[in-house]
Amino acid sequence: MKVPPTLYPGLPEAEHAAMMLCRMIGVETAPCRLISTSAIDGIPDAFLSDGPMALVVDRFDRPGGGRRIHIEDGGQIIGAVGERKYTMATYETILNMIRRFSTDWRADVLEGMRRIIADVLIGNGDNHLKNWSFIFPAPGEIRLSPAYDIVPTVLYAPSDTLALRFAGTHSFANVTFRRFRRVAEFLRLDPDWIEREVRTVVNHACDRWPPAVKDLLGDARAHRLIQRLDTLALVAEARV
Repeated sequence: MKVPPTLYPGLPEAEHAAMMLCRMIGVETAPCRLISTSAIDGIPDAFLSDGPMALVVDRFDRPGGGRRIHIEDGGQIIGAVGERKYTMATYETILNMIRRFSTDWRADVLEGMRRIIADVLIGNGDNHLKNWSFIFPAPGEIRLSPAYDIVPTVLYAPSDTLALRFAGTHSFANVTFRRFRRVAEFLRLDPDWIEREVRTVVNHACDRWPPAVKDLLGDARAHRLIQRLDTLALVAEARV
């Protein structure tokens, strides 16, 4: 559960909106929901006084019945401690992990690509190594876990950038189809296949987000996110 923080007004609502918007473009997100802070017991009132809502995210590694499913995040895998979760890898590192470790790597590489596209479109500048995890649902099976901790950080830090470098850039605005093609070549995947998938996801966002985002975020913040799409090279290229 994430309670409303003093420094970032409306953060639970913003993260919930981001999770819902990402789900609309095919990202597999952890189940989550908003609850009223007045319905929360066992937490001091001082931690609940900075907003009306809190975010609850279901534990996908604790499905119930006492069952515990092992997961490992990217920081654990490469030994990134503390702030090194931002510096010890790139998005290519993560996609290469998926390519090597996932037992359904084609599906999970595409899922990883969708998450990178979502970060660019929604302005998530905090998708560091520890926000990428592998889950071990059954013996001999390793998959990319559901996505979690997706935040439109640009609402709070307008000049924010990608947490990890992608094909040589940290800039949201400079991510292009060409960079995705370069990463596809690095992974020994068909660049045309990846470009088609990227175009599809971007177009889904441009079509599906505007009617939904006002209900999720309110007029002012919704306007900022939707207007921001026009500043992105990825969107301009997809519209051609």
